[in-house]
Amino acid sequence: MFKNLRLAVLVVLALIGAAAGDVLRLKSGGVFEGKVTESEDRVTIETAHLKVTFYRSEVADIRYGPAPVEVYRTRADKIETSDAEGWYQLGIYATGKGLYKLAEEAYHKAVEADPDHGKARLELGYERLDGEWVTRDEAMRRGGLVRFAGRWVTPEEAEELAAVADARTRVREARSTVRTLTFMIANGIPDKSSQARLKLSGLSDPAALGPLVEEMSNDSVAVRLTILQALMNYREDAAALAALDAAMWDPSAEVRYQARVVLNALQNELSLRTALGALHVNDDDTRFRASEVLGAIGDPRAIPYLIKHLYWTRPRQAPARQPRMTRSGRSRRVRKTFIINYRVKVAAGVVAYEPVIGGLDRGRVVLMNPEDYEDRFYGFPIEGDQRILNYSALEALKAMTGADFRFEKGTWRNWYLTNAARFKKLPAPAP
Repeated sequence: MFKNLRLAVLVVLALIGAAAGDVLRLKSGGVFEGKVTESEDRVTIETAHLKVTFYRSEVADIRYGPAPVEVYRTRADKIETSDAEGWYQLGIYATGKGLYKLAEEAYHKAVEADPDHGKARLELGYERLDGEWVTRDEAMRRGGLVRFAGRWVTPEEAEELAAVADARTRVREARSTVRTLTFMIANGIPDKSSQARLKLSGLSDPAALGPLVEEMSNDSVAVRLTILQALMNYREDAAALAALDAAMWDPSAEVRYQARVVLNALQNELSLRTALGALHVNDDDTRFRASEVLGAIGDPRAIPYLIKHLYWTRPRQAPARQPRMTRSGRSRRVRKTFIINYRVKVAAGVVAYEPVIGGLDRGRVVLMNPEDYEDRFYGFPIEGDQRILNYSALEALKAMTGADFRFEKGTWRNWYLTNAARFKKLPAPAP
């Protein structure tokens, strides 16, 4: 491997030749070309792209020669003005040495000597179009493109990109404004807090909606109340959903109330459907809050859903089972049994009632068949089930219908079926 490495180094040195600048060869095999500067214990070499310093103990040898710039000047003095190929080759040399300005100079001289020198034209960024050499920018313009933010795009794309850039700028400025105002409100800066509230509540620029929603997580109740007032100026779904989130989960009762006022004013379809979906979540607090929100929105389409969720049942925790040891030494599960219903028994001239024995198993009632003792689910409410009353749904129904049947679902359903046509004639909610 080391022999191959030495061979590679020798080949590089041979290619560099006498025309190269200073050549620094390291003991590790690395080769650098540039301008060498020596000190007492260090050697520094500066190339076209970097400047590196090595300890003298790392250096194998140094070969001094003319710098690449000097080589370029020397060769340029020997090339005839009409020698296009000579200037092109000099440009290639300068490019390889990182002397890009000198390389561009050489390519231009090659084009001056031969305007149709294709390789030099390509190095300068020209393209062949309709039988003539044009710059790449000119070729793009002739193709109907325009330059936008360093890119060539169609005029339609440029308009879209400009609109996006303008929107981002407006959002950035709006975010700065919202944060400044919320800071004044949260910290109660004298003579500025009331003005900040007035200005923040009056925001209606679409670019400010996102920053307003972001600041709904602010710790200050005053800030959240002011932002809810501002959200009433928007008809977008994002504003209604932010108000819905506050109405459901904000820790402040005052903020939750204000959020319900906003939802009533917005009458947003998405917030209505989201609140209806929350009624089906298996969590009591979520259902209670969703009922409050639906009552605040006041859309009559929510009435059958509120009736359905007037109350629900939840099994109580099943009592702990104590195993009983039998003669065989095996434990047997023992259920607490009780009479859950009566079954009619008819015989010739006799009508009797047989008790139905049930047992509590994993929070539900199962039948105890006296013949084979196989358990089957008995679809009646479990004795001792906990009934959860949804007073929020009841208050919402009372406010929306003017009726009050307490928690009688059947009565509410019959009443709604009788009066459903009247609710359908109500005007549709505002957009």
